Amino acid sequence: MPAQFSPGAASAPAVQHQAAPRVTSAVDPVPLPGTLPWQQRGTAEPDAPVAKAAPVEVRQHLSRAELVFSTGQRVRIAGNAVIGRKPAQTAQATGAQAIEVEDDTRSMSRVHLFLELNDGVLVAGDAGSSNGSGVQRDGVLTPLESGGPKVEVHPGDTVWVGDVNFVIHSA
Repeated sequence: MPAQFSPGAASAPAVQHQAAPRVTSAVDPVPLPGTLPWQQRGTAEPDAPVAKAAPVEVRQHLSRAELVFSTGQRVRIAGNAVIGRKPAQTAQATGAQAIEVEDDTRSMSRVHLFLELNDGVLVAGDAGSSNGSGVQRDGVLTPLESGGPKVEVHPGDTVWVGDVNFVIHSA
């Protein structure tokens, strides 16, 4: 007959637990923070190269700018401007200077790019062009979002409007 459980019955013998054996390892202890070789002061080797801080970009305050186009055209601006194949109507409506650029490839829109020179800062913005615009600085081309936010540009930057570009110079 099988054993039955009864509440007053004696309980099963207690199991004795033994401590787990201690394991030793040949691994070196983990160094504490601040004790690693590269965290030590004055331990650099005398011939080790020293990183120099990047030069601080000094923003030039512009009162006027000269745009030198890849087509050979040179234009000076002292305020807002509209660049394109036929920007006159838009420029007149906005009170800006119209800069009409010859583009045999027709990669430039009629109204392609807006420039604003205010308080010594020049910004450029794509006017919703078909073939896009971009700002090239230090060999890196950054596309401008079509109809998007304006981007600050500096003397020495190259601005692309379709297949045509211009370099900004202080005037």
